[in-house]
Amino acid sequence: IDFIRLLHNKVTDLIDLSMLKHHGLFCEGYPLHAREKLWQLQTKFHFCYNILWPGHWHCIHTIRHNFGEEIALYFYFLRELSASLAVLSVFVVCIMIWQHYRCYDLSEEDACPETAATCAFAAIVMVWFRIFTLRWYQRESRCSASWGISAHGQTRLKETPNARLQCGFVQDPVDSRRRIRKAPAWLQGLGIACSVVLTTLFVFVLLLLVAAEHFGYHILVRKTWDNPEVPHYLTIALGVMTGIQIKVVDAVWDTLSDWITDFEYRWTEQGFLDSKRIKCVTVKFITGVCTMVYMAIIAATIESTFQFEEYSQRLSTQLKSLFFTRYILLGALNRIAKPYLTLRFKYWWQSDGKRLMTFTEVQALMDEYTDS
Repeated sequence: IDFIRLLHNKVTDLIDLSMLKHHGLFCEGYPLHAREKLWQLQTKFHFCYNILWPGHWHCIHTIRHNFGEEIALYFYFLRELSASLAVLSVFVVCIMIWQHYRCYDLSEEDACPETAATCAFAAIVMVWFRIFTLRWYQRESRCSASWGISAHGQTRLKETPNARLQCGFVQDPVDSRRRIRKAPAWLQGLGIACSVVLTTLFVFVLLLLVAAEHFGYHILVRKTWDNPEVPHYLTIALGVMTGIQIKVVDAVWDTLSDWITDFEYRWTEQGFLDSKRIKCVTVKFITGVCTMVYMAIIAATIESTFQFEEYSQRLSTQLKSLFFTRYILLGALNRIAKPYLTLRFKYWWQSDGKRLMTFTEVQALMDEYTDS
């Protein structure tokens, strides 16, 4: 990994790979692993998950040597978490046995008290979590000192320029021989303010749309119907509409977020992506959580009833219909039907005789499975 970083830095000093990629002259580049060392890792990789194997540190070091610090720390964290959960499971079994013997002599009519067992388990979990986090901080510091890094977030390759940035060139503060695109501080601050305003406006409109949907659902559910199953059907329809809305909003926001983030004049690709992720989390939180919050809290408060079983059933029905619509129906449409129909029309339109293509021919030409 150290050789790859050195080679990458030398290449990018002479060639602007991000600009070549932006103009379509360069697709992607990946470093090749040494086959012999990778084969050694593959033969011993299953030992990395064995919490009792004493040579796990050598395995983690091999992963770091081939894939970098982030991947190595990920596997190291999984191993430490598995070992800590194994210790916690011993206490869980002891509490279950204790609770069983406490309630063994009680009759079926007498309720078994669970307060003591619950409090004991909660106290054990809090102590376990504190010990685990402190232990992991020590292990992470040990890795950082051993690998010569201050933090695993700083082990990335040098910053890649943002190919979407459109501004003047300035002198590189690190290498005076280079010139990079970077906007003035006042222009970047003004762009960030504009980006915040546009994102807030989009979120406000989205909240109005979600509120209107749930208000309409509330009116229809509270209405007296001859068929008692109508509220159930309305809940299914709300879940289907929510699943479609999530897909549509994600597609619209994916396009708008690039344009909005361009106002911030982020001069590195990583800064551009980090800013885009923050906005994306806000939008996805609204589309994914608002309906659950309404079903679980707001509906019972507005209707002033205590029929918790009814609202639990509504929430279950809504989540089931949302899952089916979003991940099964629309997922199959986007991953199977849409690429198939798009490619069939594309090559049918470009063909001379406009002949019909077989399914096997279209499957072989699909962009998802080939480079065409």
